Amino acid sequence: MATQDELNCAFGLDELELPGKPNVVDVKLRLIEDSDGDDAIEIIVVLANDTGDEDLTSEAIKQIKRTITDSLLKHGHCESRYFEFSTEQEYKEEYDRNVL
Repeated sequence: MATQDELNCAFGLDELELPGKPNVVDVKLRLIEDSDGDDAIEIIVVLANDTGDEDLTSEAIKQIKRTITDSLLKHGHCESRYFEFSTEQEYKEEYDRNVL
């Protein structure tokens, strides 16, 4: 299994060709163990706070997932991937809740 540092170094938001909408402001990657005990990657796609439901089309979501998956595979990360989408505010609230 890769280390968190290796994962962070292999992945850069600026190298991804993401769609203009929704506006992806960050991608958080975290190595986890799935329910079967296998290595996996939790991927939190952080969207701009002004992202509306009309921006979250199934095609845009598929493109974001495919682009991130392709980048991870290109860098040798073939672990299972679990995606979550949240706005900046939602991410901050969840992070604050888990840290406290």
